[in-house]
Amino acid sequence: MLLLDAVTGISEQDRLLAERIVEEGRSCVIALNKWDAVPNKDEKTYIKSVENIRSNLPSLKWADVSLCHRDRKCSIELYVRVIEMVCDDLHVDYHFY
Repeated sequence: MLLLDAVTGISEQDRLLAERIVEEGRSCVIALNKWDAVPNKDEKTYIKSVENIRSNLPSLKWADVSLCHRDRKCSIELYVRVIEMVCDDLHVDYHFY
């Protein structure tokens, strides 16, 4: 899982982690954190955010993007289930440490 901050945007460290994910052939789900703090959201904000992620992290254009915000009460258990589904779809063994 690559956790991105929806308010501050994609950092250089995020880019480096994305490159490492691809270089190591890892599965990835992108979690867009702090979605509730994004100002002036409308029905197109999510689409624009995903387009921004795809253009700034083109090596992960295949990764699902999930929103995380206070109202949805996101939890690590939810993300573990999403990661398990992605790994199962890709027939990839996964291990959590």
